[in-house]
Amino acid sequence: MTIIMPAKWLVYALLALLLWGAWGAVLKLASRNMVWQQLYFYSGLATITAVVVVGLLNAHSVLSVGKLDALIAVVAGVFGTLGYIFMVKSLEAGGDASIVVPLTALYPAVTAVIAFTVLSEKPTLEKIVGIVLAIVAVYLLSR
Repeated sequence: MTIIMPAKWLVYALLALLLWGAWGAVLKLASRNMVWQQLYFYSGLATITAVVVVGLLNAHSVLSVGKLDALIAVVAGVFGTLGYIFMVKSLEAGGDASIVVPLTALYPAVTAVIAFTVLSEKPTLEKIVGIVLAIVAVYLLSR
């Protein structure tokens, strides 16, 4: 009997899906008794721990990068951090996790529009339909 293993990328993507799905619900749970600064601080501790572990285990490869690439990565981190803070503030302000998390999960549509307009990637009909359907899905979830 041959066992067919899924592609490694698919396993990682499904794990991300499950963890991010649980992450949104756990954030809402924590926001019931914390202000956004507390929630950001404590959840950020996990990120800091991961950064330190990755840095210690991969110091040579982590530090051998060009200055411009490092700066771009830092800007991406700032954008991600600010987005996270605003999502947490939305939950703290009473937003339902079932609406806030799917709405903020539309960020790939923003990425796609930027990729089409700034990075000169070619939009296909399938990609455009996918973006529209994602927006419709979030609208339906928020009803």
